[in-house]
Amino acid sequence: MSVKVINAYNTIDPETETHYAYYTTVFNTAQYPQVHDFYEIDLVTDGSLQFTMGERILNLPAGSLLWVRPGDVHSKALPETGAHINLAFPAGAVTKLFEFLYDKKTCDAMTSRPYCPPVVLSPAECGALRQKMISLSLIPPNMKTRMRTQLRLLLAEIINSCLIEVFRGEKEETEQAAPPLWLREALAELEKLSNLSEGTGFLRKHTGKTREHICRSFRKYLNATPSDYISRLRLNYVANMLLHSDREILDLAYEAGFENISYFYERFRRAFHVSPRKFREMNGTG
Repeated sequence: MSVKVINAYNTIDPETETHYAYYTTVFNTAQYPQVHDFYEIDLVTDGSLQFTMGERILNLPAGSLLWVRPGDVHSKALPETGAHINLAFPAGAVTKLFEFLYDKKTCDAMTSRPYCPPVVLSPAECGALRQKMISLSLIPPNMKTRMRTQLRLLLAEIINSCLIEVFRGEKEETEQAAPPLWLREALAELEKLSNLSEGTGFLRKHTGKTREHICRSFRKYLNATPSDYISRLRLNYVANMLLHSDREILDLAYEAGFENISYFYERFRRAFHVSPRKFREMNGTG
């Protein structure tokens, strides 16, 4: 069976630099197998989708998110009860985004793997992403620049929130299940300094979970205690502020949530192998 070659020139709008489509019908099998010179994202919104990637047959349930690269030979089969959203982006635009956001190792990992395994989102995550994709239809058709901006923002969000661990191989290496939605939301909230300084008390208040349940979940999904995880975030904050500001060390420590200064110095030295002052001096901001 011959492979159909699909080009960005005939598929992607040159002004918005994307292709966006919502499919609810069975595919014409004559289109497949195919290969193209652009990147594609597929989100299964209802039912299921059978996707063949090379010799791998993937039966994707609702909530599945799949990344298809230029050169990936693939086929799709949509049952009578199913639907999925398809986004496509020029290879050059995706390459520039990766080079801007990530290091070379991550860029190479995304392109060198045999294929990118699908990610299954929670119903809440899938619903939120689906709504963002569908909201693109509310932009006036003649506002090409706005459409392009929104699509690029969405692309960056999908990669960074849903796919980056797959590209890096972190999920396969750790062989850990994805954290539940409540924990992912709590971790995102911990990135706010006011919540981080509150520490484990914030976790109990925000999640409504017991201390024991939170501790078990952190050990299971993050291989760390809540205290150790929070301490690492606090230390990262202090270290970055030492590099990028002239603020006093003790002010940064208190702001991050360290109440015991001796404990702060001990943890900082253990993490970075030098004192905070020496760390700042060695990096040229003393």
